[in-house]
Amino acid sequence: MIVSPHSLEKKILRKTLLDQRRTFLHSQQDSYSPYKGKFGIEAKPTLSPVSVLIKNLRFYVLDKASTFSRPLIVGGVWPLKGEPDLRSLFYDFYRIGVRVALPRVVRKESPLKFIEWSPFSILQDGLYKTCSPIGVFLEPDVLFVPLLGFNKKGYRIGYGGGFYDRTLALRPHCLSVGYGFSWQEVENLFYEDHDVPVKVIITEQGLLQTGLSHGKNEKRSKG
Repeated sequence: MIVSPHSLEKKILRKTLLDQRRTFLHSQQDSYSPYKGKFGIEAKPTLSPVSVLIKNLRFYVLDKASTFSRPLIVGGVWPLKGEPDLRSLFYDFYRIGVRVALPRVVRKESPLKFIEWSPFSILQDGLYKTCSPIGVFLEPDVLFVPLLGFNKKGYRIGYGGGFYDRTLALRPHCLSVGYGFSWQEVENLFYEDHDVPVKVIITEQGLLQTGLSHGKNEKRSKG
């Protein structure tokens, strides 16, 4: 857990978290340990935190999809440099009938738009080094939100553009799922009135329900 005193500016904390995540992801890969199995010496896989995170996201989405009478729509993220790469999960979703939509940055200080993706989509470069497909606009039922830092109330540190805050403010019924790693939890995280918390946080350690996931309307404060 990272401690965030009020005197530490958000931009400094943001850079620290970016550097730490980049270093962390660079060192992560699945490993295999030999063991004596039924057919002799076999390889037992040990999943990296990234692989466990993806596995947890998949389980959560499939559980939600089972409650829908139509294909679930997931708002995903095409990975930027230094982010967990969820593309294998999107291919898996497509294969099993879960629809995937990727965000498009329309312009600065605007909410995100979401466009349907498939393995056959043509991707185009967008603002802030993003890329999005050319296709049909969709409204996600579940929205993945990348985390740089977070607290147990669902408040997060992103890249500072406010795109997800504006997007979530317009979609109060969308199930927002922040994803990252347990070490990214920030104690005494500073947040402001315009910050919108996510409803659920998923890490390699599992699922964290925030107050919003239980329908609590918490009075916002700084802390």
